[in-house]
Amino acid sequence: NCTSSNLSIINDDGYNMEDADTCSLSNSSSITDTDPLLAPLADNGGDTWTNALLPGSPAIDVIPPGTNSCGTTIATDQRGISRPQWTGCEIGAYEAESPELKVITAGNGSGGVTSDPTGINCGTTGGIDCSEIYAYGTIVTLTTTLGPHSNFTGWSGACSGTGICTVTMTEAKEVTATFDEIAVYLPLVSR
Repeated sequence: NCTSSNLSIINDDGYNMEDADTCSLSNSSSITDTDPLLAPLADNGGDTWTNALLPGSPAIDVIPPGTNSCGTTIATDQRGISRPQWTGCEIGAYEAESPELKVITAGNGSGGVTSDPTGINCGTTGGIDCSEIYAYGTIVTLTTTLGPHSNFTGWSGACSGTGICTVTMTEAKEVTATFDEIAVYLPLVSR
């Protein structure tokens, strides 16, 4: 944050953020006293290290396209990722990407997978939409529907177990739902 010796050099053109209120930010679009929810400094791609934005960061999608050069003069973030990725640019050097969720159905049975929010409707029970791009940080819940004579045996990839699958979309993810056929035995009738 800022110290009293350097306050006079700050020119607040808007859409700045600090977790205290020591920088004398004067533009109404700038945000003070707010945790930006940053990940630790890391190699997130590009020539220099950056702080990734965590899900729920108040810096995501804040700057309207065309404002403060969002998507015009400044068409990429510090890593070279195009901006905006969604409805607006992020505050800072890191543009949160819109990650893709891919669903695969496997096994010798039949079944399908749907998502909330909508976008995925995949499998042998009628759906053919097996991938969707979601806004960064979106929490997606996947549920299964059984086909005839089939049993859901579990998730793999970004989920595990046999319950409902929930993923937070901060990067591209892939989930496999496995359905196995249930053996049907007919009674023998002798005459």
